[in-house]
Amino acid sequence: MRFSIAILIASAFACSASVDSPDAGPPSLEIGTGTGGFEPLVDGESIYIVQGPQGGYHFFGSLRAQNINAGDSEDLSDPQNPQTTFEAFVGDARVDAMASSYRQGLQTTNGFAEMIGRQVILEILDDDELDGATVRFSVTFQDADGIELTDERTLTAIKHPDNQ
Repeated sequence: MRFSIAILIASAFACSASVDSPDAGPPSLEIGTGTGGFEPLVDGESIYIVQGPQGGYHFFGSLRAQNINAGDSEDLSDPQNPQTTFEAFVGDARVDAMASSYRQGLQTTNGFAEMIGRQVILEILDDDELDGATVRFSVTFQDADGIELTDERTLTAIKHPDNQ
């Protein structure tokens, strides 16, 4: 009986979408970049304008959160999955293609919920249009429990060295 209860408790935690830090403080969100893992961004740093395989351009957006409902990363149709939207602005002009909104669960690791390497499609025809520009890069996250968080950084967009 004790073994069955332990399995039931372990199963409940395995399916749980809540990501609480060891100190279980307030919900937090951090915008970043990276494709293989979360890379934090700092105001004033640069972010690569990446040319995709179809010739368009994008930034890679990532996020790291704590004390939120992360949803189910294994089930894209789970209604408990959070809504995440990345946006990019130069001044007041939005330069992303308004196509970088995701409803999916986040991967959980070491007390963090993360979304890594999402393409933030840019509404440009050539990377020269943004090269050297000051960009406000933001992410908004809303979970099924009604927690809404936003984070942003002011960055300098630069051409990726592998762009054609």
